[in-house]
Amino acid sequence: MKMNFIVKRVLSVIPVLFGISIITFSIAFLAPGDPAEMTLDQNGIYFPTQEQIEQMRVTMGVDASWHRQYFSWIKKALYGDLGHSYHNKNSVLSELRMRVPVTLQLAVPALLLTGLGGIILGTLCALDPKTLPIRILSHLFDIFLATPRFLLALLLIFVMGEILRLLPTSGVTDYKGYLLPTMALSITTIAVVGRLVKNKLAEEIRKPYCFIALAHGIQHRQIVFLYALPNIILPIIAILGNFFGEILGGSIIIENIFALPGLGSMAIEAIRFRDYPLLQGYVLFTGCTYVLISLVLDLLLYLLNPKIRFEEY
Repeated sequence: MKMNFIVKRVLSVIPVLFGISIITFSIAFLAPGDPAEMTLDQNGIYFPTQEQIEQMRVTMGVDASWHRQYFSWIKKALYGDLGHSYHNKNSVLSELRMRVPVTLQLAVPALLLTGLGGIILGTLCALDPKTLPIRILSHLFDIFLATPRFLLALLLIFVMGEILRLLPTSGVTDYKGYLLPTMALSITTIAVVGRLVKNKLAEEIRKPYCFIALAHGIQHRQIVFLYALPNIILPIIAILGNFFGEILGGSIIIENIFALPGLGSMAIEAIRFRDYPLLQGYVLFTGCTYVLISLVLDLLLYLLNPKIRFEEY
């Protein structure tokens, strides 16, 4: 039964990926403007003639019908050829290879900070919920949940960069360049994970097995760490998996605020230049990445959660 679930789940991803490819390719047709004219007139000064535009459309291969262009594009994409950027002439695949490591160096520390910070703070809230510091921390969770990430990023730049002058506010020269954007990405999700851990632990502590453990003389802290916390790990994994997919897909606002040359900056650059192959490559990569992370997450939860396996019988 385990193999049947895995096969069914993997096969269910195929139509999703097919739908993503159609949506990705349709961007060039739904977006305003003529890519041939945009390519000839990137600086807004040179005005190409209609003959030049038509010739460029033939050169770029955008003069054919939608379905012919789509099947030609998907055939090349399956072999790793996503076309070339209109404005810098680089291959889309080489652009992705250059940008993905930057986003990964932002995503992995943000995921670790979110997981550790959320679990630790949420557990502290569950241990002593009535103390003044924990009440203040609970209110901070609410504040951070209601604060947009771009506003947190600007506040961090103002405090850590302009007032205290501890960290760089833009660009990447060493690891310090990733600290502020990592914090800006993580703070909101730390609040989400922290509140989840706090609420789930409060539910677990009220269950009979915790009362029995307490009656046998086991300390409250031991019950929380050894019994209750392992039982709530599955929803935490689910949230962290979705968060990682979101960041790896490209955190557009944060990367542009801190001038990081990652996937988010590539997307903005593609939109500004009407660079459809680059934008298609971004959407295809991020969509497939999110779907594959969701697949891995589902399989992991299936292996860790006996309830799911039991429901098959």
